[in-house]
Order: sequence, then structure tokens, then C-alpha cells
Amino acid sequence: MTIRLQQRDRLHYQSGDYVLISFPSIAGMHEPHPFSLLNAENDSEFISLMIRRDGDWTRQLRDVPVNTRVRITGAYGTLKNMVAQTPRRQPLVLLAGGSGIPPMLSLSHDYLKQGRQINLIWTAKTTHELVYDQVLADLKTQYPDTFQYRVHQGRFTVDELQSFLAKGVTNDYVYLLSGPNNMMSQTKKLLRRIGVSGDHVYFEKFSF
Repeated sequence: MTIRLQQRDRLHYQSGDYVLISFPSIAGMHEPHPFSLLNAENDSEFISLMIRRDGDWTRQLRDVPVNTRVRITGAYGTLKNMVAQTPRRQPLVLLAGGSGIPPMLSLSHDYLKQGRQINLIWTAKTTHELVYDQVLADLKTQYPDTFQYRVHQGRFTVDELQSFLAKGVTNDYVYLLSGPNNMMSQTKKLLRRIGVSGDHVYFEKFSF
């Protein structure tokens, strides 16, 4: 979904942030729902959201007419603030599960421009959920020396995770997790099993 922001209501957001959206004029869609931004920090008067049809509210979106007024609350988020606490040249390992990919793409666009090394790993239950493969391929073409990525169907094992980390496991990396809470919990356990200290792992839980 793409939303055009009115000039006087220009949204201030960081890479990795999320917003709450609702549709005041549509019955059954008054309740705000959270979605992560695909945009890098304050880069456009348009914001883009990846929305998976998981329930009644999201399934109604297909019937929302173009130019319907949207109420936006936010932006919120702590991922970029977490990265800001780390050394500027420290490589990032971004591990996304399913619809947790938008903040990782947003952060990738932002930090690749700054010359930061990024290794992005995206896993989903089914291949049809891996809808940004071309976007990732384009990033690899644009930043061949600083961007690595891997897409994977299903949960990965300890051995697969180790093989995905091209330069091996090191506590010199910063690890960011994004996705369903159970996925992030399992991934944190896997990282611990392969020797990554919890002090190097960052994530933002959603409890909506």
C-alpha cells in the first residue's frame, strides 16, 4: 500500500519505523493497525507499507477505494536508535522473518548509502511470501561490495545459519531481528548456540 502524505501533515520517521493506520470513513476499519515502513528515513512524501492479508481488517484493504483518507499515528520504532548505539563501521546482520522484511529493507537502503557492510537473511514459510527478491537483487547490484543477502523457505537450522553468515560468526557484528515474536525468540536462541553474545543482538517486539 502506498499513502500520499499531505504537506502540512508531513510524517517524520526513521528507517525501521512503523505507523498505525486506520480509515475513519470505512465501517469496521476505525481501529488502528501497525505496519512497518518500507521507506528509508524521511525520503518521500509517499510512504509504502507491506500488508499481508491475515485477518478481516487486512482483507478489507483490497476494497478500499483509491484516494480514501487515511489516519496515521506515529511514527514509532527503536531499531535505528539501537543501531546508533553501536560503532558506525560495525557490520550489520539483519535477520527477517516473513512480513518482518520491511524495516530491514528500510535500514538496508539507509545504511548502505553510508557505506556500512550488511548481510541480510530473510526466511518465510512459503516461497510466494518472498516478494522482494528482485529488490534485494537490485541492492546487490548497486552495492556489490557491501551487501550480501540470502532468502530461505522455512525455518533454518543452526548449520544453515552458520553457512548463511558468509564470513563466519563473530561478535564484531551487530545482529538485528525482525518478524513474528516466536521467530525472533527462536533466532536469538540459534545465535546464542553458535556463539553470538546477547549483547550484540537487538530486536523490537510487537504486542498489538
